[in-house]
Amino acid sequence: MTEFKNTSDHGYPDDGQAARGTDARGAASSDGAAQSPADDDAAWESFLADHADDLGALDGSRAARRFEREAQKQDRLRHERYKEEARREYEEMSRPDTGDGPRDFRTSALDDHPDDHFTPPDPKIDTDSYTVAYVALLVLGVAITLVALLVPAVPHALWTVGGLLMLLGVVALVMRRR
Repeated sequence: MTEFKNTSDHGYPDDGQAARGTDARGAASSDGAAQSPADDDAAWESFLADHADDLGALDGSRAARRFEREAQKQDRLRHERYKEEARREYEEMSRPDTGDGPRDFRTSALDDHPDDHFTPPDPKIDTDSYTVAYVALLVLGVAITLVALLVPAVPHALWTVGGLLMLLGVVALVMRRR
């Protein structure tokens, strides 16, 4: 006859389960019939009896005691959170119903989102030394260009120096703002 392929074989070696039947949970039974919960309890009790010395050593270890304390602490914290949540819900339900209209809003518009990272603008001007230097270059360039324009005896090289200073100041300020 044709042998069926076990698609739930996860790469584990065959331990003889194919010859035995399995129940709906996948637990192996020796006669092909489903095991009862009493049989499962008996198998668990025999396992505990066989490994009592190993389990006793684990129960007495520091790690087990630490785990137990942490589990008790987590249970206590979970219970306290549930109590606090129930208290808040009770207080909320016991408040008189004042309505849900637009005039019943009790908080200000600024308190709507307390965790948005809004920083109000600072009224004092906070400029760093680079910005001051770039503005000084711009002002100096404009001043030199105006002097070269108004005084005809000034050489044309002054026009070039004033224009370069103005250009350098403007470009530096624009690049600084980006």
